[in-house]
Amino acid sequence: MHSTSVERSRLPLLALWLFATALNVTKPFHVDDAFYVAQARWIASHPGQPTSGLVFWEGDRPAPFHRVGNHAPLVPALQALAVTLTGEEPITLHLLTAFFTALVILLAHALALRHAPEHAQSVVVLVISSPALLAEQNGMLDVPLLACWLAFFAALDEPRPRGLLGAAAALALALLVKLSSVVLAAVLLQALVDRARARAVSRSEALVAALLPGGALLGWALASLAETGEIAFLARSADVLAPTVERSLAATLAIGLGRGALAAIVLGAVAPAALVVVPASLFRSSSLGWLGGGVVATLLLLVIGRAVVLPIASAHGLVALAGEPLHHTALRAVDLVLGVGLVALALLRARRGDEIDRRLGAWLVLGLLACVGLTPFVAARHVLAVLLPLWLLIARGGGLGLAAPLTSRGLVRTAAIVVTASLGLLAAVSDHRLASVYAANAPALAQRGRAHSETGQVYYLGHWGWQEHAERAGLEAYVPGHTRLRRGDVLLEPLGVDAPTVLAADRARLEPVAERVVEASFWDVVRPTLAREGLYVTWQGLPWTLSQAPLERFVIHRVR
Repeated sequence: MHSTSVERSRLPLLALWLFATALNVTKPFHVDDAFYVAQARWIASHPGQPTSGLVFWEGDRPAPFHRVGNHAPLVPALQALAVTLTGEEPITLHLLTAFFTALVILLAHALALRHAPEHAQSVVVLVISSPALLAEQNGMLDVPLLACWLAFFAALDEPRPRGLLGAAAALALALLVKLSSVVLAAVLLQALVDRARARAVSRSEALVAALLPGGALLGWALASLAETGEIAFLARSADVLAPTVERSLAATLAIGLGRGALAAIVLGAVAPAALVVVPASLFRSSSLGWLGGGVVATLLLLVIGRAVVLPIASAHGLVALAGEPLHHTALRAVDLVLGVGLVALALLRARRGDEIDRRLGAWLVLGLLACVGLTPFVAARHVLAVLLPLWLLIARGGGLGLAAPLTSRGLVRTAAIVVTASLGLLAAVSDHRLASVYAANAPALAQRGRAHSETGQVYYLGHWGWQEHAERAGLEAYVPGHTRLRRGDVLLEPLGVDAPTVLAADRARLEPVAERVVEASFWDVVRPTLAREGLYVTWQGLPWTLSQAPLERFVIHRVR
């Protein structure tokens, strides 16, 4: 490619990066940012004990960082460095995330140029403008993790030994970002075997490549053992897996199937181009029977959801499902069918294609397995790792006469990009506005709470980004069983964030004295959170929905 062509191809990438960064860089701390800000703050002042600080995040007591999350402190340490150099303002950590977003764009474009050169920019736009990235950049681990995964597969494409070593180094870093990256060890092992058989790598190079990821895990284990007296990621994993181990095999399989369905729903919701791509692929391949079947399946899911699932949910107290409006059920049914359709199209190409298609297929399958089986819950950001191989496989076209819609210049490709970018933009703006609700209201609510307090003591309830803003406003967390509420104290409670359960005895003493309702606007119609779920966590809820309900309701309670 001529240098002028390279420059021309990178200008849209720069525009895409500026677009993504602009939507996030001024965003107040939001959702899980509060956890990573707390850990970065701790590491900045205790660099020799990065996971020993206490954070009140789940359960009914503060706990050490290593008992709340099983990630190594690599990214929090980088955040701590940024905090030390420039302060704790959101822009500091968001600029660090913007750096990783730039890496993701460049690596995704390099992979797309190699495997779908005519449509590289379109594929990158579909990945970056997804709500799973555009709205969820924040200060969490998932964008750095995606950069490591892309670096891993980009390095594997290099035929020389240094490519294998680069992939091993990328996997080592990925493991130190999130343990779920262990699934990539299967791809690295297969590459080692293939190159050893072809005599394309020496024994010493193969040994180094094999030892790098293992060495990273061993180093993390030893450092954790020295700091905490236990191998933190094993202890935390045991805590998470204990309830699963205690269940019967049938119950475990049912949960696995349920999480698989949730992953498909999330994928269909954050890859909205499927609404165009799946029908167009089936229509162009004359698979009209499958297209009709998809429509029928969607309608059946809608009927079954309303007639069977919702009554069962109501009987078991699942508030997020019980009595939900019709369009929520419809969105869930459509997302499920679209998610399954996308994966089916991609895997058909992987099955009938060449070695590159098979590697992309392995990437897709392993990423989905990590999302379903190795994360504590299914979330939009957890499917980020599979968006690029998904769109690359579809863009490459191929088998069974499926004419890949991204490989034709025209209406389908344009519609796919417009649908994805529009939804991504609306979700990102809505999420930014919601984060601003907590940042803007915490000081005023703290002042209002003190005005209602007879003792001068004001507590807050709830985690997520609200926690960071409430503490900055000088409020103290309510800790069940530890906080002793006195007559005249005040408790501030936002109803839209995750929170510990107030003890029944304490709840009986609370008297609402005021509330603050934040109404929605047009820009909040695509709602990334609903009933304490949404893009950031999906149990039985939706990744996003359409709503004009109030953004938040804050209740001020006084203790009787």
